[in-house]
Amino acid sequence: MAMITIYQKPTCSTCRETVKLVEASGQAFTAVNYYEKPFTKAQLKGLLNKAGLSAKRILRTKEDIYKKLGLAKKNLTDEELIDLMVKHPDLIQRPLVENHPVDLGKVALHYWEGRGVNRSFPVCRSRLTTVFPSNT
Repeated sequence: MAMITIYQKPTCSTCRETVKLVEASGQAFTAVNYYEKPFTKAQLKGLLNKAGLSAKRILRTKEDIYKKLGLAKKNLTDEELIDLMVKHPDLIQRPLVENHPVDLGKVALHYWEGRGVNRSFPVCRSRLTTVFPSNT
């Protein structure tokens, strides 16, 4: 079993860059297209719990579905947001990189912080480079 799981949308340039970065590190990983193999509520909730994150931290606010559902004007619970994310995966920040450190016994979840995430790729790239150093 791979120690790294990348939950991604393969057509996303940021996801593709992340996959390349982890490939360059030489570490084994599994890439999961969460549009073809959707998150279950329990799976997404478990990931967030293991990482100590709220659903709001991985909510994509620039997506059309976010605006269509009027989410900016709603004060939803994490349970409600997770339900919406499972139903509408475009609401999930991507990629999510799950690292299973053997010695720590818990999951580290790396994700894109902030809004307008595509322009912040160099910041996240440096964080991921620290986590997944290249073998070259």
